[in-house]
Amino acid sequence: MGSVDIVELPLDPASLVAHSFESADYTDRFRATVLHETFETVDQVARRWFKRQPRIIRLLSTNVLRTPIVPRLFSVGQFVGSWKVVGRTASEIVFGESTVAFDYHYSIRLVDPGTVEAATAVSIRPGPLARVFFRFVRPFHRMIVRYLLRSAITQ
Repeated sequence: MGSVDIVELPLDPASLVAHSFESADYTDRFRATVLHETFETVDQVARRWFKRQPRIIRLLSTNVLRTPIVPRLFSVGQFVGSWKVVGRTASEIVFGESTVAFDYHYSIRLVDPGTVEAATAVSIRPGPLARVFFRFVRPFHRMIVRYLLRSAITQ
C-alpha cells in the first residue's frame, strides 16, 4: 500500500465546489499526496471513492447497502446512489444531495497525477434543528471524508 499524506486546507476559490452556493455555511478541503501511485483521470479516483466504501458508510452516504452502479465516466445529471453529478471539469467532479436539513455538495479533484482533493460545501436550511443536526454530523463528516479519500487513493 502506498504511503499517503493528507492535509486540511481552506476551500480553493478556483474549484467548482466553491461556487456551489451563493454563501456556504460550511466548507472544507482535504488534499492527499500519494507516493508510489498515480492517477490518469478524476473519473478513476471517483470510481474508487464509491467502490471502496465500507457498507455502513455506503448506506449513510448513498442510501444503498450494496455497491452502487458506478460509471466509468461521470456526466452531469447522472446518479450514483443518491448522489447526483451536479458539475464537472476534466479535473473535478461535484456531487450533490439535498436533505430536509441541508444541501450538500462535495467534489473530488485531481490536482496532478499524485495529488487528489476532496472538498465540501454545505448550505444549511433555515431553522434551529438543521444547525443542531449539522453540529452533530460535522466531526463525523471530517473523519469519514479523510477515510474515504485515503481508501480511494491507496492500493
